[in-house]
Amino acid sequence: MKAVPLINNKLKRAVGGSRFEKKLKDSAGYSATLAAIAQGSIANSGDTMKPGEVEKWGNFCVQMREAAAAVNAGVHAKDQKATEAAMEKLNQSCDDCHAVFHPEEK
Repeated sequence: MKAVPLINNKLKRAVGGSRFEKKLKDSAGYSATLAAIAQGSIANSGDTMKPGEVEKWGNFCVQMREAAAAVNAGVHAKDQKATEAAMEKLNQSCDDCHAVFHPEEK
C-alpha cells in the first residue's frame, strides 16, 4: 500500500482534463496496478494494526479493487466521464479506509 499515493496521484493527473486521450496507456497501467495492489492487500490484514477491524480492511480493499477496475474499464472504453466517475469512487474508497486505519493521514 505504500506505493498507492504515488500511483494514484499519477493516475489522477493522467485522467484529468486534456491529458485523458494522451495518457490512456499510462492510465490503464496505473489503474490495473492499483487493482492488483488492492487484491493483494486483502491478505495483508496484519498491516491494519487493528486486528478487530480485519473485515473492514477486506471490504475497503475490495472497494478499492472494484473502483480501480472501473477506472481501467473507462480508460479502455476511452470514456472520460465514466473514468472520472470511477475515480471519484476510487478516491472515496481511499478516504473511507484512511478514516478508519490512518486518520492521521486524512
